[in-house]
Amino acid sequence: MRQLTDEVQYLKGVGPARSQDFAHLGVHTVLDLLYTFPRRLSDRTNFTTVVEARQSVGTEVALRVRVLDARQRRIRRGKLVTVLFEDDTGTLEAIWFNADWVLDQFHGQEVLLFGKVQARGGHPQLVHPRIEYAGPAGDAGLMIGRMVPVYPLTGRLTQGTWLKVMRAALDQYGPLLHEFYPQGFLQERGLMSRREAVANMHFPADAQAAERARHRLVYDECLLLQLGLGYRRHQTVDAQPGRVFRTGREVERRIRTLLPFELTRAQDRALQEILADMARPVPMHRLLQGDVGSGKTAVAFAAALVAVADRAQVAVMAPTELLARQHERTFTELLGRSPRARVRVGLLTSALKPRERATLLSALAAGAVDITIATHAALQEDVHFRDLGLVIIDEQHRFGVAQRAVLREKGRRPDVLVMTATPIPRSLALTVYGDLDVSTIDALPPGRKGVRTCAPPPEDRPQVWDAVRRALREGRQAYIVSPLVAEHEDLDVQSAAEAYESLSAGELRDFRLGLLHGRMERGEQQRVLDAFRTGHLNAIVSTVVVEVGLDVPNATLMVVLHADRFGLAQLHQLRGRVARGQTRGECFLFSDQARETARQRLDVLVNESDGFRIAEEDLRLRGAGEFLGTRQHGASLQLTDIVEDFEILRQAREDAQRLLRADPDLTSRTHRPVREELFRTLGERLSLGHSG
Repeated sequence: MRQLTDEVQYLKGVGPARSQDFAHLGVHTVLDLLYTFPRRLSDRTNFTTVVEARQSVGTEVALRVRVLDARQRRIRRGKLVTVLFEDDTGTLEAIWFNADWVLDQFHGQEVLLFGKVQARGGHPQLVHPRIEYAGPAGDAGLMIGRMVPVYPLTGRLTQGTWLKVMRAALDQYGPLLHEFYPQGFLQERGLMSRREAVANMHFPADAQAAERARHRLVYDECLLLQLGLGYRRHQTVDAQPGRVFRTGREVERRIRTLLPFELTRAQDRALQEILADMARPVPMHRLLQGDVGSGKTAVAFAAALVAVADRAQVAVMAPTELLARQHERTFTELLGRSPRARVRVGLLTSALKPRERATLLSALAAGAVDITIATHAALQEDVHFRDLGLVIIDEQHRFGVAQRAVLREKGRRPDVLVMTATPIPRSLALTVYGDLDVSTIDALPPGRKGVRTCAPPPEDRPQVWDAVRRALREGRQAYIVSPLVAEHEDLDVQSAAEAYESLSAGELRDFRLGLLHGRMERGEQQRVLDAFRTGHLNAIVSTVVVEVGLDVPNATLMVVLHADRFGLAQLHQLRGRVARGQTRGECFLFSDQARETARQRLDVLVNESDGFRIAEEDLRLRGAGEFLGTRQHGASLQLTDIVEDFEILRQAREDAQRLLRADPDLTSRTHRPVREELFRTLGERLSLGHSG
C-alpha cells in the first residue's frame, strides 16, 4: 500500500545510488520530492520559425522542424555531430559534441528543438539543443512545448531525471495528496485544490495555472505559519492566567515627572498599549519597535516603574555589556531626578567578581533589587528572582528562542516586552513575530536634527578628512567604523586595528584616538568609552560594537569604512549613533566597490532617513532569511516572498486568527485535517518556547 512517506528510492528511475543524490537536496520521501518545487519555469510553449530563429542570435528558441541530414566527423577533442533541420521558412543547423546517439535516431522525423541560437563561423547555429520527438514516442512533451520546470541539481541528477521521476511520483502518489481545507473554504478563497496545485507547480498547463498553483501553496505556507504562531501563543501564554498590574493615573503621573521631557504622541500611544496589556489577566507579549533615537528606552522605563509600583521585580535584558551599562546609567539618572524614588537598580553581567555576584544574586532572591539590568549572565541556573513580574528584552533579535523561554521561566508567567531599534517591515513582523502584539514609535522627538549622509568616491576622501578635522577642532567627536577587528588574509579590507594605526599616523595624527572592539578586555573597553564620553578622546576607531549602547550627544561625525560590507539596516543603526544631540550629524560611507549594485545600495542610505523604508529595501535586497537572523525564529518559507506576497500573508493571518478564535486547539472535525498538516510541517517548532 503506497504512502506519501515511502522512501524516494523505490520510485521508478531512482534506486539506492540515485536516492543519495536526492538526499543531498533534503529529499528522502515521496512527499519531500513532491514539495521540492522547481527553481523556475522555462517557457517553451511559444514555437518560432526557422527564419525567425536565424535572426535571434543570443536568444533561447523552441522549434518544430524536420530532420534533413545528419553527419559526423572527427575533431581534435572527439566527434562532432551536425544535423540540418528545416521547416517551411528555411533551414537551420544544430551541432552536438560526442553525441553518437543523435545520428540516424531522428532521421526523417518531425522533432521539437529547444536551445540558444549562437553565431558560429558567421552563421547561426544551435549548440547542444534539447531534442524530442514531435509524436507520441519517447518522452514527448516533457522538455519542449510546455512550461518546463528547472530543478536544483547535484551529483548525477539531471533535469531529465528530475522530470521522469517527478512525473512518475505524481502519477502514482498524486491521488494521496488529500485536501485539508473544507470544500466551501476553497471556493470562498478561490483556491486551487492541493492536488492540482502540486501538479501544476511541476507540470503547469500554462502560465496562469502555474500562478494559481503558486498562490495556493504560498497561502498554505502563510496560513500554517500563522496558525503555528497563534497556536503556540495560545498554549504557552493565553491559556493560563497572568499577573494583573494595577495601573492608574496617579502612578503614571509620578512616573512622567521623572522624565526630563514630555513623551511624544507616538511614545504615549505605545505606552498606553503596553499599560493596557499589563492590566489584562493574561501575560503581555508585545514588541516595541521604533527607529533609531525614537525614545523606546523612555517607554520601557515607564513600564518598568509601573511594575515596581505594584511590588514586582523587573529584568531588563541587553545583548552586550556596553548596552547594559548604558541602560543602567539611563535608569539611575532618571530615578535620581526624584529623591522620593526609592527604586533599587542592579547590574548583572559576567564581569562581576564572585563576591559581587553572590551579593547581587542574594539580593535578587530576597526581592531587595527592583530593576535588574542584565546581559546573558541572567540566564544562568543560579539566578533567581523573588517575584519577577516584567521582562524587557532589548535588541531582541540577539536572543534566541530558547534563551527567551529561560527568562520567562524565572518568574510566574511574567509580562514580556521585547524591543528593537531595527525597524521591521510589517510583512516581516507578521512573519517572524506573528504571535506578538506590535507597538510602533513612528516619530522622532522634537529637536532632533537628523543625519546628513553621503557616499563620496575615493578621489573625494581627502576633502572628507578635511571636514572631519575641522569638526574635531571645533570640539565635536567622531566614530570611524570598520567591519573587521584585525587583518583577514582572504579579504582586502582595512581592519579597525589597521585603521587606528593608519589614522593615528596619518589623517588624524593631531587628535586623540581610541580603539574599541569586542575582543578587548571589558575593563579596557570601559576605559576607552569613559574617555570618549568625557571628551578626553576626539574619536573612536571601532568595529560594529558601537552599533548599540552608546549615547554621546557630542559625537556627531561617523566615517564607515568598507560600507558595502554592511546591511542597510545595520548602517542605519550605526549612523544613529551621531543623531543623539541637537547638532545635525554627518555620516560618510566609504566603499571601494565599483559595482552598480553596491552604489545603488548605498544611495538608499544617502537619500532615505526613514528606517522603516530602509528596512523594506534591505528586506528586498537580502531576503527574509538574512534580515534579522530570521532563521532562528523558524520562519522558513520556501515559496513565499513576504514583500511581494504581503496581501496573501495578511489574508492568511486574518483567517488563522478567526480559525483559532473559533477552535483554539483545532480539534473539531472540520479543523482536524488542518491540525494534522500543521503538526506535520511545524510540529517540532510548536514545542519551542515563545518567540518573544
